Parts: sequence; structure tokens; C-alpha cells
Amino acid sequence: MSTYKVGFMKQTASHQLIKHLLLLPALGMVTHALAQDNEVTTYRQEVEAWHQNREDELKKKDGWLSLVGLYWLKEGSNSFGADSSNAIVFPKNFPERQGGSYMLDKGKIAFHLNNAAIKVSGYNGTDRVITVGEADRQPVRFAIDGFQWIIIRRQDKYGLRVWDTNSPAVKQFTGVPRFPVDTAWRIPARFIAAESEGGPILFKNKIGQSFENKAVGKIAFSYKGAPYTLDIISASREGYFIVFGDKTSGEQTYASGRFITVDKADDAGNTYIDFNRAINPPCVFTEYATCPLPPQSNVLPVAILAGEKDYHIH
Repeated sequence: MSTYKVGFMKQTASHQLIKHLLLLPALGMVTHALAQDNEVTTYRQEVEAWHQNREDELKKKDGWLSLVGLYWLKEGSNSFGADSSNAIVFPKNFPERQGGSYMLDKGKIAFHLNNAAIKVSGYNGTDRVITVGEADRQPVRFAIDGFQWIIIRRQDKYGLRVWDTNSPAVKQFTGVPRFPVDTAWRIPARFIAAESEGGPILFKNKIGQSFENKAVGKIAFSYKGAPYTLDIISASREGYFIVFGDKTSGEQTYASGRFITVDKADDAGNTYIDFNRAINPPCVFTEYATCPLPPQSNVLPVAILAGEKDYHIH
């Protein structure tokens, strides 16, 4: 083989190697971009699946769309049923004209049922007397046909909360409008424990009651370079529960604010606040809810264009 051909082959191989080396950064950038696109797609799918589950919960037989009544008990005897002669008049399609009565006596409630067809679950006593807690996670439940109801307590008020599986609100439901899912609204945040801030959390609810919760802490985050904090209303295994308002409240979103749950922080106090998961309070879907309102400290001076928009049904 001639010296010329050998030199040409070496030069060609060298050029190809250089071209490959020059392409490597570009390939790396493409690979990184594809990985980011996949992460964004996966995130959006997760939010969509989460929201679908959220809407399924709303439509359940004990979901907010199925709620058809909230009746406050008076001290003494409270008869209930579909007949207008009762102290508490249930919806017209309730199967019992005279269902029975609830006797409220200084925080204790004795119940009497006229029909054995009304099933009682979650009650283990023998005297038919119930003591109701402020946040009773396993309340005594009464049911007949498509109706079910429980007793709730809001400070010194006790009431019957009633659901109907044939609620018109369920049949009319077509989904909750939302802002488009945007990863920019999943914002790094920090949990600031109450010990470093102090003070109770003061807020009101939809029926005018005032509450003072022991402070849990705050969630701190930055948006467009500006720092913000939100007071935590309560904490659970699921995370930190927050009620907030913003510049969209009363416009694109519900006037009395929205709810958001922030994942528990890691040991260093780091977490994310994902406004794509901001949801309407129950009061958007029913007039028979007693939603907490955002404390003044949780009204943000910016527009949070993420999460659920207002839903007009009642």
C-alpha cells in the first residue's frame, strides 16, 4: 500500500474521531433534555392521576357532592324525618316520615330510632348515648336506603350531616376546572418549626366561629425572587395542611381561598409546595360544609395560577 493511501486513511480516521468527540457534548445535552422531558411528562401524569382520584373522592357516597344537609341540634329533643312536623326536616325523598329523635343534653346525645331498618355502625355502647369529639375520625354512622348521616361537633354546636347517593350534585358533576399543570409551580420550600416563630394560629370558619390552633410552624418559599411564608393550620401523617388565599381569590378561584397539603419535610427541613395540587374547599361543592377560612397571614399578594379554579354548583 502506498504511503499516500496510508496517510489518507490515518487522516480520515483522525477526522472521524474528532467529529465523534465534538458530537459527544451535543449528544449529552440531547440525552439530558430527553431525560428532563420524561421527568416533566411523568410528573404531569402523576398530578393528573392524583386529581382524578380527588374527583372520584368527591363523588363517593360520603363525598362532598353527595352531602345534602346539615342540621344543627338544639338542647333537648330533636325529632327527624321527611315530615314537616319534625324539628329537623330531612329531604323529601328520605324514606322515613318520622325517623326518630336525638336528645342533646350538655354535650351528650341519646338517639331513638323508629325503624329497625335504620342501620347503626361504629357504636359499641348499650345505652344509645353518644359523645362526639371535635375531630371524630370514626363517627357513629346511621344509614337507610341511599341515605347516611353522622353527628358532627363544631365547638359547642352539634349537628347531623346527611348524605344522599342520589344527590343531584353528583349527577351534574362534570369535573373541576383547573389551571394547566406547570412544573414551575412545584416550588422548593422549607419547614420552619413553631419554636422558632411562636404564637397560636387564629382563623375563622364559614359559619362564623373563631378558632385558635396551637402553632405547628410555617412553610417558607420564594417566588420570582421574593420570600413568602404560610402558616400551617394542622399537621398529620399526610403532611402540613394549609388554607391560603391569593390574587386569584374571587376571580379565577374561590373567594374564600383554597387548601393545600405540603409533604412532610426531611430531616434538614426541606420539602416542596406544589400549587398544582391546590384544591377547592368543600364549601365550593356544598352549602352544608363548615370550611376554615385562610388567616390573614396566609393571603398571598401574588396570583397563584395553579391548581383548581372555582366550581359553581350551588
